[in-house]
This record gives sequence, structure tokens and C-alpha cells, in this order.
Amino acid sequence: WMYEPLVSFTANEGRGLLEDVSRLISISHECLAASQKGRYSEEQLMSDRMKVELSSGVRGASTLMTSARDSYSDDEKKEIIQLECALASTKCRMDLENTVCDVDGDKLFSTDSLAAVARKASLAATKTHQPIGDLKVSSSLALTSRAQFGVPYLQALSAWSGMYLTPWPFCTIGQARTILRNARDSITAAGKAWGRPTNSKIEQIFLHTAEADLEGGLVGGFVIEAERLYKRVLDLLAEDDVSVEGYAATMLKTHCLLGLGKLYLYDAERLSEAEAFARNALDILSSVDPTQRNCIDSQSICFYPWNNSALNKMSHSFHMCMSRQLVAEACIRSSRYDDAKLFLSDAVKDLPGNFDAAFALASFHLRMMFDSDADSCENNDALARTLLLKAAKMDTTRSGPFALLGVWYESQNDEARAKGCYQKALAIDPSHPVAGRGLKRILSLDELQPFCERATKQNSPVNGWAWRCLGQKRSWVDGEDSSAVICFQQALRCRDIQGQGSDSHEMFYLDPKNTSIVPVRESGETWGELANCYRRLG
Repeated sequence: WMYEPLVSFTANEGRGLLEDVSRLISISHECLAASQKGRYSEEQLMSDRMKVELSSGVRGASTLMTSARDSYSDDEKKEIIQLECALASTKCRMDLENTVCDVDGDKLFSTDSLAAVARKASLAATKTHQPIGDLKVSSSLALTSRAQFGVPYLQALSAWSGMYLTPWPFCTIGQARTILRNARDSITAAGKAWGRPTNSKIEQIFLHTAEADLEGGLVGGFVIEAERLYKRVLDLLAEDDVSVEGYAATMLKTHCLLGLGKLYLYDAERLSEAEAFARNALDILSSVDPTQRNCIDSQSICFYPWNNSALNKMSHSFHMCMSRQLVAEACIRSSRYDDAKLFLSDAVKDLPGNFDAAFALASFHLRMMFDSDADSCENNDALARTLLLKAAKMDTTRSGPFALLGVWYESQNDEARAKGCYQKALAIDPSHPVAGRGLKRILSLDELQPFCERATKQNSPVNGWAWRCLGQKRSWVDGEDSSAVICFQQALRCRDIQGQGSDSHEMFYLDPKNTSIVPVRESGETWGELANCYRRLG
């Protein structure tokens, strides 16, 4: 933790030092774990002895039992806390190291094992302060000790996981912002306590990139801030004195290019820029071979993706997959469907176990069933269903495949199965805009009300469909125009109503059985419904 921000050397010098430090981390973790186990054993023996004395009627045994932990001095308590925090620090690193599996002598990472590490780090980073055993210490002492050993910073890297997984896979925007704030605080705390440097550009780049991913990729983020941060990272990487070079710099550059491409994708005026960023990233990645020894030249042990050859390949494949998906989406928006299909198919080949790639290909084939501008294909119907089922099995915690399966069954006039799929999607994500609209086409407003009420309790920018349905029920069924006004106003503040054009699955908002009908913007209809309420209210 003290060593990382000071490192700046060439690849040949650095490689040997990094390997030595990695071995030391493993040894340190085993030593700290043994120390903790020994301390717990001693305390258990003391507790057992006191229980025997208590059962034998020894005077004062009960008091000794309850005050054993309280008898520690402040310095002893501080040492115990520091042991726990040092162990937590090495555990952050070892969790990722231990995900390596050896298959026929080849070191590999699985997507599931990496996701498990990210989930564990997210849970650890977001839980409130808990006392260590029965030890009574102030929360400020525990938090300060954790920060000094870099635990929040290391947990932030694993919770983000943006270099080999979809960024922040298990965090809401509020949780991710808190994790990043704690990570920055830990760097400051270590600087005050031990004089650790706080101006490391390596750490600045990581934290800026992670923040850009959460602002640009999570619901409720500030897109303008994400754009500024991505450009800031690219500027830092271009500086001569930055201690990130070679393959590490290449991967971070492509990550920022893809981030900017995603931000521009839904702006019709900047669609060509989005495609250019994605193609630029794809060209850069295609020119790099992650298996070459000269690619593993990172300058810091916190650069997990470039210190392990297997994770190195995973990071490269993940970004190749993302760049192909982004180019494909740009092709779809400009009606170049053959090109889109080719890029999406290649994305699945790049990363066979990646949910996002599999789901993107499945939704593309479903789109081809309904798009009148696309060339008809006899296999699209069956292939769309097969690929959606495969994506649903790949990750049962994601609502997208179930929502689109509902669309598929509804297009086949199988309302019972469509209803079941929509309800499953809403059970996972109560505000899902495709599933909510699908269920509205099948159920009456009275039957839909519980789903709408649950959706409106979510802090989501895409639950406008639920607010609009509640407004229609209160206005049309209950005759309560005053409360309906509030619902329609809330709907008009939501992205799925007012900001249509920003969702890649927006075409599935429509009735799949009537694709020939010219769509009407929901924002216009909602304004009309709101105007009628005001008219009736006088």
C-alpha cells in the first residue's frame, strides 16, 4: 500500500519487483490470518476457563467474563483493529488472486468467479461499521484504520471491476459514489498517518475512470460529468511524466474511447462520433496481442489486469467485445443491419460467457422480426427465442431477457406466457420499461395498479410508464383528476416518456402484434392527458 504510488520504472526492472511483492502479499496474508486465528484461540481458551470458574461458583468470574474485552488498553484495541484491517487489505488482493483456476497448466479466469469477487467487494464496501467481535471501539477508529491500510481503495477497484466486467455490476449510483468517496479518503488518511504520497497519477487515473463509468453507465448519473472525466483521463495518459505506459495505457485509452462512444450513441447528431470512437478502440485492440510478454509491463501491483496473463487476456477480450457491440449498435441506428449482425456475432465469439454480448445478439434478432426496413429472415423468430432463453439462463438476475421473451410470446399471441415473462422481469426490476408496457397491454388498469405502485417507489428515471398508468387510472376510473395531475407530471419527468430515443430497446415499447402502426411519442399523449385533467378541473 505504501509502495504502489512510488513505483515508476521500466518493464524489465518492474517485472521482477512486482513478482516479489506479489509473493510477499501472499505470505503476509497467511501470516496475518494465522495471527488472527491464534488470537481467537487464546481468547476462546480464556472464555472457556471463565465459564468453568463461573459454573464452579468462583466469585467475580461473571464480571471477568463480561469485562474481558473491555480490559484492553486503548493501544491494545488499536493493535487489534489494525490487525483486522491489515488482514482485510491483503484479503482484497488475495480474493482476486484466488480466482485463478489451472486448466492443463494454463491459468484462467472465469467470468463467474470475477463477478463473485466484485459482489463480495461491493457488499464489504457498502456495509455499515460493525464492531470486531465484542470489542467496543469507536467507529471513527475503525474507519481510520481501514483507510490507512487502503481497504476502501482496494475494495473500490474490485467493486468497479470495469476493466474486465461491466462496470459497477452490483452497485447503485449512490453506493458507487460512496465507495469512491471512501477510496479517496483512504488515500488522504494514509498520507496524513504515514506520509504516503497522495498525488499518484496511477490512482488518479483509476478513480477518474471508475467515476466516469458510474456517472455515464449507472441510472441517475451525470453524463456531462462522465464526458469530462473520460477526457481528463485521456489527457493524463498523454502527459509525458505519467507513470502508466505500454499495454496498461493502451487498455485505459480504449476503455475511455468506448465510454465516450456510449455517451454519444443516443445523440443523433453525434452518432458518427460514437461509431468513430468504437472503431478507433477496435483498431487499437486488434493491433495488440495480450499474450506477448512485453504487454505485461505495468508499474504497480494495483494494476490487476496487467499483472496476470489470464486476467490480461480477459480484459482484452472484454474490451474487444464491447467495441464490437458499440459499432453494431451504431450500425443498427443507421440501418446497416448486415454489418451489425457481423459485429455482434464476433462479439459473442470474443467473449463466449459474457451476458451483455449474448443479450445484444438476441435482442438484435428479435428486432429483425419487427423492423420493416430489415431483410426478412425465416430463422429470426426461432433464433430470437433460443438466444433469449440462453441469455436468461446465463444470468437469472437480469431482467432484460425475460422482458424481451415476453415481447416474443406476445408476438406469437401467447398471452399467458408473455404475462409470466413480464411479471418475472418486473420481479427483478420493478421499473423495467419494456415489461411494464407489455403488462399494461395484457392487464386492466385495476390489475396493473400493484405493479405500478411498486415501480413508482423505485428511484428510477425509466418508471414513467408506471406514473402514467396510475394517472390514467385515477383520472379515467377513479375520477380523481387532482391526484392524476401529479402522476402525469411525474411521468413527464422520466426518461422513458420525455427522453425517448435514449434506450436501445425502445422499439419494444410498442405492441409487437401491430408493428405496422406509426408510433406516437408518449410524451405528446401524456401532455394531452394532463391538459384534459386541467380542463376538467377548470
